[in-house]
Amino acid sequence: MKRKQLGFVVILLVIIGLVWITRPSTEVPDTPVPLATESSTEVPDTPVPLATESSTGIPILEGEPDNDFDEISAFALLSDLANDYQGRMAGTKENQAAAELIGAEFEALGLQAPSGGYLQPFKAMVPVFGDTFILEVKDSQGTLIKSYRLRKDFAFGTPYYAGGGNVESTFREIRRVSDAKDDLIVLHPEGARLPQQQRDLLGRGVQAVIAPANSLRGDEFEYVIKGASIREPANKGGEMLVMGYVTPAVFEELLAFSTQDYQLHVVNDLEFETVTLHNVIGILPGTDSSLPALVIGGHLDHVGSDPNGVIFPGALDNASGTSMVVQLARTMALKEEEPKRTLVFVAFNGEEVGLLGAVDFLRNPPISSPYEVINFDMVGTDPSYPLSMDGIARDSELLEKLLDTARAWNIPTDASTTGEYASDHLPFLQSGINAFTLIQLDMQRIHTPDDDPSDIHLKQFDKIGEMMEDFITEYAY
Repeated sequence: MKRKQLGFVVILLVIIGLVWITRPSTEVPDTPVPLATESSTEVPDTPVPLATESSTGIPILEGEPDNDFDEISAFALLSDLANDYQGRMAGTKENQAAAELIGAEFEALGLQAPSGGYLQPFKAMVPVFGDTFILEVKDSQGTLIKSYRLRKDFAFGTPYYAGGGNVESTFREIRRVSDAKDDLIVLHPEGARLPQQQRDLLGRGVQAVIAPANSLRGDEFEYVIKGASIREPANKGGEMLVMGYVTPAVFEELLAFSTQDYQLHVVNDLEFETVTLHNVIGILPGTDSSLPALVIGGHLDHVGSDPNGVIFPGALDNASGTSMVVQLARTMALKEEEPKRTLVFVAFNGEEVGLLGAVDFLRNPPISSPYEVINFDMVGTDPSYPLSMDGIARDSELLEKLLDTARAWNIPTDASTTGEYASDHLPFLQSGINAFTLIQLDMQRIHTPDDDPSDIHLKQFDKIGEMMEDFITEYAY
């Protein structure tokens, strides 16, 4: 090789070496790069907590360092209430066991018990469901034409003059109560939902009314929901109607059957009993008696189970609200500072059968001072459902502070002034007491077997809990 060519090669190699030395590094850095995870479309104002997993498989969120709300303990209680207490129907031994569990929680926290103890008894009329529920069509010879499935095709109601019964007869559609003439069973497209309508039908000799259900719920939207509210106990003393609700498709089929001289057989194995229920109450005394106390509540009962063994867990409705109350009580009880306002923590009973625990609390309050009420019913579901604040206050301070705190936590809210949602705030509201229910109106699975803990959004539950910790600290301390 010529000397000139050799010099050119040497220069080229030097240039290549310089380029190699100064290239951008592709080595893995000392600090690990976070792995990408699926995220919500919502961008919170506060940092998103990291998630790990416990030995039980429950996701653990490392919450804000300045907040003591323990969502893992709360979720554990929520899961116990939903999974281990057979639907917590008022009047059952499982409901009583759930009340005793919450009482033990309050006692362990060192909350003050009202006179008579943490469990405050009251008398209540409740529906007691048996094991025979039938809706079937027969021909004039008694041959079975079609049998329908409880909860999938039909359910029975309990309000006002609705009760149990066993009736078999021809049937037909009526549009108005006055159309009923010598009918034992009628199909009514609007249903006899008002007490006066039910009384008029009883007066005309009607024993059963079948109406289309106004909503179907569940993961597949195929459950006729279970209700237990009796509305007015005084109506249960005499004659009662069987009130049946069916899917729209079944109602249309029954209309067709009614023109063929078929018989409808309806059996609702239902009675009403007067039992002793218990509200569960724990008190954290305040230092300033001139300030109204703050009652923080949520109902512990749900609608039980069906005779075929299907259980209604009631996770969102309302193990979520009950566990929120207990965990807020724990958070406040652990503070070194005493509250200025007295805090009263309540697990109301008998909400599903007519807001009965709230009514008893109103009649027999465990404290003598004035008070305001914040009630939790269905919290911790999909964050696309805003946190509704249902109620009317005589002044706006309570509502405004709640809204301000929710905005600071970037929690979408819907502040209603109608007070129409029938939860435990309502008796207080109607008596002129400042009262709100905080609720996420996700009704998709409510009162169906699909309302289980798997659909609780733990991050949303924790966010609401920490928001409420901030609110109570500011408002009561």
